[in-house]
Amino acid sequence: WGVLADCVPGGAATLFGGGRSACIACFACYGCAALTVFHDDYPTLLLGRAFYGTGTALLHTVFDAWMVAEHMSQAFPDDWLMQ
Repeated sequence: WGVLADCVPGGAATLFGGGRSACIACFACYGCAALTVFHDDYPTLLLGRAFYGTGTALLHTVFDAWMVAEHMSQAFPDDWLMQ
């Protein structure tokens, strides 16, 4: 399940508009997940966990891809990515 959770959001972010919209989606997922914490309903809490998982997957894939793309578009030295 973890492999799908990492691959699907990153690929979908690239397909549906790139980094900026995916970064907004990441924060929206975390916001929705934070709102579900205050409910006593078990299915709502599970939905919140799904939002947290999606937000975390976006956080770890989209921001890195955006940083590398911006680094390349600004023509910075490749050595800076290795540090």
